[in-house]
Amino acid sequence: MDCLSPDMPIRRVTIMKGHQVGYTEGVLMNFIGYTMAHQPSPTMMVAPTLKQMQKIVFQKLEPMITDTPVVREKIASRSKMSSRNTTIHKDFNGGFITMVGANIAADLSGTSIRNLLLDEVDRMTEDSEGEGSPVELAVGRTAAYSRKKIIMGSTPVDEEFSVVARWFKDGDERYYFVPCPHCGHHQTLEISGLSLDDDGVANYQCEKCEEPIYEKHKTLMLAKGEWKPTSEPIHKSYRSYHLNALYSPVGFLSWDDVMVAKRKADNDEYYAKSFTNLYLGLPTRQAVGDVPVPRILLQRADSSSDSSRTLDSCLICGGADIQKDRIEVLIVAFYLKSITVLHHDVFFGDTLSDDEPWECLRAILDIRNVHLLGVDSGYLPHRVHAWAKQNRDKRIRIVKGAAATTEGVVSISKFMEVSLHDKKVKT
Repeated sequence: MDCLSPDMPIRRVTIMKGHQVGYTEGVLMNFIGYTMAHQPSPTMMVAPTLKQMQKIVFQKLEPMITDTPVVREKIASRSKMSSRNTTIHKDFNGGFITMVGANIAADLSGTSIRNLLLDEVDRMTEDSEGEGSPVELAVGRTAAYSRKKIIMGSTPVDEEFSVVARWFKDGDERYYFVPCPHCGHHQTLEISGLSLDDDGVANYQCEKCEEPIYEKHKTLMLAKGEWKPTSEPIHKSYRSYHLNALYSPVGFLSWDDVMVAKRKADNDEYYAKSFTNLYLGLPTRQAVGDVPVPRILLQRADSSSDSSRTLDSCLICGGADIQKDRIEVLIVAFYLKSITVLHHDVFFGDTLSDDEPWECLRAILDIRNVHLLGVDSGYLPHRVHAWAKQNRDKRIRIVKGAAATTEGVVSISKFMEVSLHDKKVKT
């Protein structure tokens, strides 16, 4: 909050965090209210999707405006003169705030803004409708202001794709040190220090005096804590902070809740990744041991000769990856309750100048009886689009790879009808 003050020469603030630490309510809503009442300027807030943004507006922004007289007056007085005040756009004297979803590229470009608030960036699409990173599109709107404020907060995902982790490393990597209520020793709260006492109550063991610290001590500890930088930022105006769920204020997420989640993570390797992201506020990484060994995968292969699982009762889909010297295609059969890999084809050749790999890709549609083929356009978009236009086959879908997406390649309501041997089959 100090960094967001107009008197501070800080331009970028990054918070890599666990969930339930009060970021949206305690930081974003307070900053928006302060901007409306005391420092009016063009402001934009971005969430992963418009639907998620509307949820934030209804659950947090609207109550903040209604319950804060000085802010409510600013909005009310301006509303009489403007018809632009809507659920996701509000005018006030000297500025405005617009709330957008990262999945709509048109909303991320246009009017210049001074304040940019980014919420849960690691849940945003990597490419907003083919126009590039939504984060960079939004940041570009602040270029006209030398005294801009950009704040980003998110629970991280995989290290390879995490935007907030990269921005965190660009800053000074600050951690919150809190004093032990028994000996006064300042320390960061780590999951390794949390345990259960003889009565099954979660407590934290001080790393110096080893006395147990209980939930009742947390409020005073947080009030007397301090942020300490641990790295040199790439620019003096960049600040970055890390905060895990152990710091969650009393009344939000308790240490007992964290211990329950930790025990589950200890026994479930898949949940362990979610625990690392959501509770520890750290990106996960894939260790060498996590990569399946080919020999083990082969042993898991399904050798069943079940006659009910025939190609007459499945949907066959292909995915084509375009590389400089080849096109690789994976053909998969989707049955009612299972998925089977059918083929992996590789067509070698210069994909920019040679026609042969593209001719093979076209032929694979009929040779493998493919119902839908997704072709990645990330490497040679102009070549892929030209090839698709030339063939004009309804089975071809041009796609672009992403770490996460809320959109589908094919819209399916209850079922999809496909033609199999002149018969309509519901899949």
